[in-house]
Amino acid sequence: MSYFHYGWATSNLRKSPEQKILAKGSDSTDEKPGEMHKLRITKIDNKVVWEIDGVESFAYVESDPEKVLKGGYFAIRLMNPAMGIYDNVRVYEIP
Repeated sequence: MSYFHYGWATSNLRKSPEQKILAKGSDSTDEKPGEMHKLRITKIDNKVVWEIDGVESFAYVESDPEKVLKGGYFAIRLMNPAMGIYDNVRVYEIP
């Protein structure tokens, strides 16, 4: 996920190694850049949902079963020139 590039007001989803943008959505963090925001990523099976402050920015459904991510890594990226601090990061397995 990438978000907060001042003036763009979009969040993007990319998946490696392709690096192409798979989904775009709104980004409300640039409306209040000095405040704390709650970010949430939910991935269940072939669907990924990105929320900012409880509002869905986008949902993406992978239609190719061969490309569904089954485990590994994730990244949350602030766009240049933003600075941010992450705290209270939690990762849960959803049975």
